[in-house]
Amino acid sequence: MKKTFWLLSVGVLLMTGCSDNQKQIKPSSTPSLIKREETLTLGVKFKQAVYFQNRRKYNKAIEIYDSIINDYHEKEDKSILSSIYINKFECSLLINRAYREQDMNDFLRRFGNNERDMMAFEVLYILARAKGKSMDGKVEEWASKYRNYRLDGWTFVYIDDWINQIEHTQIRKRLNRYVSIFKKYL
Repeated sequence: MKKTFWLLSVGVLLMTGCSDNQKQIKPSSTPSLIKREETLTLGVKFKQAVYFQNRRKYNKAIEIYDSIINDYHEKEDKSILSSIYINKFECSLLINRAYREQDMNDFLRRFGNNERDMMAFEVLYILARAKGKSMDGKVEEWASKYRNYRLDGWTFVYIDDWINQIEHTQIRKRLNRYVSIFKKYL
């Protein structure tokens, strides 16, 4: 039986009514309203980051994802934070920027027991490392570990574009081979 996971990734979230200069909601003095308004502000920031990510403005998207992580990392509701980290890792991959060790450690501490989050994280981690060396064994482990899961909601369009820009033929072939394996889980 296949388990289905919905992941927010590049190109998945449709942008409706979000502008680049969206106003931030000011918290009121009522505690229940503050939590609701913080969530709305978080949602607006997340939509803005995805907006820039979908337009391939990865540095701007990373800047907003960092802001969200800094503002909301200690809040009780961490459900959206895993998607924020995953999207940030994907943006970093697409501009060939190494993942910050603190981000990786925070992600693993918070979401390391969540198979859905780890499945997505491992895809991006493998691809980032595979640019420098073979990750055949890790890809085989990944495929075995997640054989009953799916990457529903994912798109590899931007990752495919990133791979196609790589000049070294062997690296490009290796990455395409790995992505073709990952795509079997869509």
